[in-house]
Amino acid sequence: MPSKTQQFENLTIALFLVILIVVFLVIAYLPIGNIGSGLLSTSSTPPVADTGHPYGTDQVVYEGSTVTLDGSASFSHDPSSNPITTFTWKQTAGSPAVMLTGANTARATFTAPSNLKNNTVLEFQLTVTDKHGLSNIGYTRVTVRHTVSPVDTHEEKIVPPTKGVYLSALTDFGGLEDQINIKNISHFEQLVGKNITWAYFSNNWNESGIHFPTQAVKAIHQLGVVPFLRIMPRTSDYVEGSKDKKYSQDGIIRGEFDDGQDGIKQWMIDAKKAGVPIMVDIEPEMNGHWFPWSGVINNPDGPQKYVQVYRHIVDLSRQMNVTNITWAFHIYPPQDTDWLSNQSWNNVANYYPGDNYVDWIGISAYGSFEKGTDWESFISIMNQAYPVMANLGNKTKPIAVFEMATMEDPAMGNKSQWIHDALTSIENGIYPRIKAISYWNEAWDDCPENCHNGELHKIVNLRVDSDPQSLDVYKKMIASPFFVSKAIIQKR
Repeated sequence: MPSKTQQFENLTIALFLVILIVVFLVIAYLPIGNIGSGLLSTSSTPPVADTGHPYGTDQVVYEGSTVTLDGSASFSHDPSSNPITTFTWKQTAGSPAVMLTGANTARATFTAPSNLKNNTVLEFQLTVTDKHGLSNIGYTRVTVRHTVSPVDTHEEKIVPPTKGVYLSALTDFGGLEDQINIKNISHFEQLVGKNITWAYFSNNWNESGIHFPTQAVKAIHQLGVVPFLRIMPRTSDYVEGSKDKKYSQDGIIRGEFDDGQDGIKQWMIDAKKAGVPIMVDIEPEMNGHWFPWSGVINNPDGPQKYVQVYRHIVDLSRQMNVTNITWAFHIYPPQDTDWLSNQSWNNVANYYPGDNYVDWIGISAYGSFEKGTDWESFISIMNQAYPVMANLGNKTKPIAVFEMATMEDPAMGNKSQWIHDALTSIENGIYPRIKAISYWNEAWDDCPENCHNGELHKIVNLRVDSDPQSLDVYKKMIASPFFVSKAIIQKR
């Protein structure tokens, strides 16, 4: 028989267990504060305020840009019976104060302040409240970058010819367009009987980093040709239609690739040291869907990210007093047959970085580069695209056809006629602001990517000499003095 002390201890333990059970039942099954079904329900759990950009992943924007504060990912643990009923955004830190539009909605917007002397950080708070009055708070920060004005010194710019258009080309520089062979440039000039103004090629940001192609640039310049680089943030094994494994738009905007011996700043230092006028095209054809920087791949704010990347790179050049670069903005034609072009967010104007950043506006114009498909004439492409480009910015920038060609496919079209019609339309002044053309002189085997078992190789031959008649037409037409070989370099 247990002692009285043991009985007392057992009674105490039993009483304690009873109390625990009662407390559990009270919490689990009785209303607490708000009508609910207790612990087994989520009505007593506050919602989650998700700002999309928690600390450490700030948005980075430029002066004057439209900024979206997005709380649409916020959620209730019981959305069916206890949904979020109110969203409230407010600025909690940073100056100047901004005016929020839609401050009581999931997505609020504001215009980033302008005329800043330095970068500024603005902090915002989102409060979400559910049906039962429970709330949660989230925070986000927006860094507004100071817009760097052009350097107060003489810049060297490639300006349009006073008469006619520049004649240029990409002269078969390999699969990633970066295997520069000076002999290819000379061979093309001999083939067509005329010198070119600029040689167009890719500057790929590969696995080893970002490097300015000093040797290639100097060699091209010694030929009397302007080096024209395409900045391509892509590694060698990038997958078309996907983000690159190393270089992201967000990372470029945040400055993750600025510093170091393989960074953008060193690239600028080497560009300046090269000491020759160059042209630079930043992330071409961004309104398409194939390159890692395309708007659709980087949505929901792909166009805005492109603008920020473009401005970030140009701003770095200005901060470092690099004065020998002419900047190009390069689109793909917005065709009615392309589903992506019919999306309002993908309007070319949404990608335009601004007149203060762009020197030339350009386009790619191809009749066809896939065997057995319908061709599109140069005129039909330009009739739709030219007004779009002509209306960008202050409507005075020179326009160029940075890429033009069509493949050899007699069953679908006449290549020599396509070339003739394209050059005739330009020489006749149908598109008066076109001041340069650049032929994409390349051929490649489209297998194995686009071939199936048992299918013959698909040779895509865009070269101007893919047949004698095409070469003959091209040579005769560009022999006109309207097509200019020597670039005009203006110091301003």
